[in-house]
Amino acid sequence: MTVAAPVLPADTTAPHSGAIEYSLVDGQSVVTRLRSGSPLKLLVPKHREQSAWVIASNFGGGMLAGDAIELTLDCRSHARGLLGTQSSTKIYRSPSGGTSRFTLHAAVEDDALLAVLPDAVACFTDARYEQHQTIDLAATSSLLLLDWFTCGRLARGERWAFDRYHSRNEIRLAGRRIVFDAMTLDRTEASIGGRIDAPFRLGRFNCMASAFIIGPMFIADAASLLASVRARKLERNGELLVIASPLGEHGTVMRIAGVSVEQVGQTVRELLAFVAGPLGENPWSRKW
Repeated sequence: MTVAAPVLPADTTAPHSGAIEYSLVDGQSVVTRLRSGSPLKLLVPKHREQSAWVIASNFGGGMLAGDAIELTLDCRSHARGLLGTQSSTKIYRSPSGGTSRFTLHAAVEDDALLAVLPDAVACFTDARYEQHQTIDLAATSSLLLLDWFTCGRLARGERWAFDRYHSRNEIRLAGRRIVFDAMTLDRTEASIGGRIDAPFRLGRFNCMASAFIIGPMFIADAASLLASVRARKLERNGELLVIASPLGEHGTVMRIAGVSVEQVGQTVRELLAFVAGPLGENPWSRKW
């Protein structure tokens, strides 16, 4: 089965849009199409034998209020691609009430692998951010999707001080939706207490992460991860919580909440280290 590529916006030269295509050429995964415009910047590191990598960055180091980036990604049959970020995605404050938006439309064809492994999103005081990611998988394709965010600039006293954060992940397998996962944190929601750090909301935690591990390339790793997480002991008032649940027969979803951003990051890297096998290299080895 071949997944139809998402339709690009009519104005393909729009400065806020970008496109990536991974293909298998002469037995190697390569980037065969790359386009981006300010504030989005796409970088292609040195070629790797098993997979092709693209690293996303923003001019100015982050997203300003009103910035809207739409990225279209195609991973062709048998190709292996990684989409990462150069550093954490900083969402600057929005004194005017404007919202920063990021949208990803991805299609992964037969026997292909896509790993979306960004650094965490960090929203500054009064920031507003929305992220929508939609990924269409063929029946035999594989996906590792990481989505995580922090409380903001904790060292500067900006703890859960942003106005609004919204993230939505939708994953379809052979045309059937298997994941619809959304989170909204809104400081103005008086009906649920307003404060994002209220005990019945995020409380003591400063970082949240979700990972979706799907497809035949990860089936054994997903099962192993599920068993490993279930064997962990949960501590009352612990500084790190890790849970995992099966996605039917398709894979596993893992969630992490932690007091320390660094500890959450380390746990993510440890539990998802298996991705180094199909990618040919650990995606975090040169970053920390």
